[in-house]
Amino acid sequence: MKMRRKGLQMRRKISLKKQRKTTECLMQRKIEKLQRIVPECNKMDIEIETVFQKTATYIFFLECQVNVLKNLCDLYEI
Repeated sequence: MKMRRKGLQMRRKISLKKQRKTTECLMQRKIEKLQRIVPECNKMDIEIETVFQKTATYIFFLECQVNVLKNLCDLYEI
């Protein structure tokens, strides 16, 4: 009975390690995609924290562009 329990525990540990590795790979792929989208983030040796900061700045910049374009449309009644 104890052997079965140990075997089950080992399989659970292996399963958790695989899940962790899969999650890490998935996160890495998503960060790489983000680096390709956001300007100035396509450098290979950039830290993840910097990628997130530049992404937030880029989103703010895009929102400002949208607001300017909306105001121009209102101004010219388009």
